[in-house]
Amino acid sequence: MPHNSKGGLHLSELEKLKSRMAELENERERLVQENRYLRELYDRSPLGYQSLDENGCLIETNQAWLDILGYSREEVIGKNFGEFLAPDWQEHFTKNFPKLKAIGEILGFEFEMVKKDGSLLFVNLDGRVGTTAHGQFQQTYCIIKDITAQKEADQQQRKLEAQLLHTQKMDAIGQLAGGMAHDFNNILQTITGYTSLLQLQIPQSSDLNRYLETILRGCKRAAELVQQILDFSRRGQDAYPMNPSPSVQEALKLLRSTVPTTIEIRQKIDPDCGIILASPIGIHQILVNLCTNALHAMEAEKGILTVKLQEITLKPSDLVDKPNITEGPHVELVVTDTGCGIKESQLKSIFEPYFTTKEFGKGSGMGLAIVHGIVKSFGGHIHVKSEQGKGSEFYIYFPVVSKSPVPFDSEAKKTILTGSETILVVDDEKNIVVMYKEILEELGYTVVSTTSSKAGLDAFRASPEKYDVIITDQTMPHLTGEELAIEMLKIRPEIPIILCTGYSSILSEKKAQEIGIKKFMMKPVTRKKIAIAVREVLDQ
Repeated sequence: MPHNSKGGLHLSELEKLKSRMAELENERERLVQENRYLRELYDRSPLGYQSLDENGCLIETNQAWLDILGYSREEVIGKNFGEFLAPDWQEHFTKNFPKLKAIGEILGFEFEMVKKDGSLLFVNLDGRVGTTAHGQFQQTYCIIKDITAQKEADQQQRKLEAQLLHTQKMDAIGQLAGGMAHDFNNILQTITGYTSLLQLQIPQSSDLNRYLETILRGCKRAAELVQQILDFSRRGQDAYPMNPSPSVQEALKLLRSTVPTTIEIRQKIDPDCGIILASPIGIHQILVNLCTNALHAMEAEKGILTVKLQEITLKPSDLVDKPNITEGPHVELVVTDTGCGIKESQLKSIFEPYFTTKEFGKGSGMGLAIVHGIVKSFGGHIHVKSEQGKGSEFYIYFPVVSKSPVPFDSEAKKTILTGSETILVVDDEKNIVVMYKEILEELGYTVVSTTSSKAGLDAFRASPEKYDVIITDQTMPHLTGEELAIEMLKIRPEIPIILCTGYSSILSEKKAQEIGIKKFMMKPVTRKKIAIAVREVLDQ
């Protein structure tokens, strides 16, 4: 190597060294700029990035990760990742982090994390393991994405799909129930009619008469059960005067089979409480929603569910904490539990739609809102008392519209109105036609009967002035009762028509009245009801 006269480097070598140093400085500056760019890209990513050491502690996070969870970098670096997970997931992380290190990759894993403010969020994680040149674990490289909104949207979609499926199921049940109700009520009509005819042949003091009254009571109860099936299948029914006791008792029977054995059900139901404006399905929905809510509050331990139904009289002093309710007789429905209770700060919101104190995915928040809506639609009032850790008490008050249920009418004890007019009876059930004929003839009427709606229309067309009243079924081949009535009213607009039906999803009482039908009656109809209906339409 050439040297200068003093033994140092040659000038050309010195220039080369300076040039090399400049190149290195430029490379360093380039790497600094690239690192700054990558860091900015890392921090500005909409996805959260993190890396964990071999113990599962955070080595680094980007700004998106910090923004998602609400922390600063100083608050998280060095802490175990499990500390930021929802309680149910912490043990899962401890057990499975070693598996991730061994497998080397995890994709599309969903779990819950806890934000700094204590709220939960769902995240999706993709992760890979970084290794040294010798294949040893170095750290993990993970991406997390907040999917809470997506989860909520998915849950809402599933809820809507479930509602659609439920609606379709209820429609199918409604069709099945309607067909069963029609046939079953026709059977009950025959039993009721002939039982009332038998009562006329037997002294009132006879045991046989008592047996027949028991049969009539059974028929009445069977008809009520059929009506309840129709109510449940139709979802939504106008309120009418009713005793809520049977509906409450039947709802509790259904609940008993689904309640855990650790929960004791206590009930105090007054069977003779006052009559209120409600519907069986509404009472059923109220009780099922309240009891389900109570069971969720007690699911982690043993508990007592208490249901009370009684008539009370509210005095002015009782209305202090019950706004918008008047004094006087009310039916009180109380559902209490020994569960976790409700925070005082949440009591004002519990009846709001979608408000829930349950964990994500464990409730829609609609149960109490539905209860509130039904109670208000029946003119009632709902009041809640609760303390965290000491259970909840729900009080519902329905105004009494009648002090006691209408007593059972004994057919044998009533004076039945009679007549001598001519009646045309049309029903495709032969037994019912014969039964109507015998009842009406025994009352003094002249009866022309047929099991064909077409034959009935032909007979009426042939002599429209011959008949004083028409009694027709609704569901018949060829012509329905509605169609038959329309054709007859074209011929004689003033002809009184009584339509009796076991069940019809097409024709309602309101629609029947609009057509011009004078009476709309649901089977089974008793001898007394037939007699009264005929005289009413004739005397009008």
